[in-house]
Amino acid sequence: MSSERNPAGGIQVLLLKLHESLSDEDTRAAALRCHDIIGDLGQECMLTTTENELALQTSLLFSKDYGLLSFLRKSPASDEFRDTRVETLGFLEKFLDRVSPRVKGWEKTYATDIRDTCMAVYTKEKAAKCRTLVLELLIKVLQTTKASSVVAELRICDIFNRYYGELCQRSKLPDSGESSFYGPKPKFGLTLEWR
Repeated sequence: MSSERNPAGGIQVLLLKLHESLSDEDTRAAALRCHDIIGDLGQECMLTTTENELALQTSLLFSKDYGLLSFLRKSPASDEFRDTRVETLGFLEKFLDRVSPRVKGWEKTYATDIRDTCMAVYTKEKAAKCRTLVLELLIKVLQTTKASSVVAELRICDIFNRYYGELCQRSKLPDSGESSFYGPKPKFGLTLEWR
């Protein structure tokens, strides 16, 4: 019996199960299953030891067909799936912390897709809890790509105008979303400085 493990196999199976759960008619049960799968993906990805394994996991997690970005776009905008979206966004932010210094060129392949997904999820999701994590993931992408050639493709001014315009139109802003713009360390404003 071999002690070697297949790092891609487990992740690929989990991603397939995640997407299969979206077609389940019992949305509550599907949301709970998806939440558990995201936790399992997080554990599986923490076992990565080499750059090659990390690059392979990155390609699977950001796959256009069965990756996490696709899942975020396809998941219903229902309260049942909100915790799963929150968990997914948090996981992606932590995963980018591992990927950005170790996988060269990740931003050329995935940064624009992450940006587009963040914009779509922000539009779909109305809860501050999820929207705040969308902003944090987007800020993480902008911060980690600021020295890259891909930064022009991210259309930072469009992002800023969209989010800032929405914040200005609201009469009562949720503190969590507002803090990314105006808080003691306004992340989004700092991100725009290098534009």
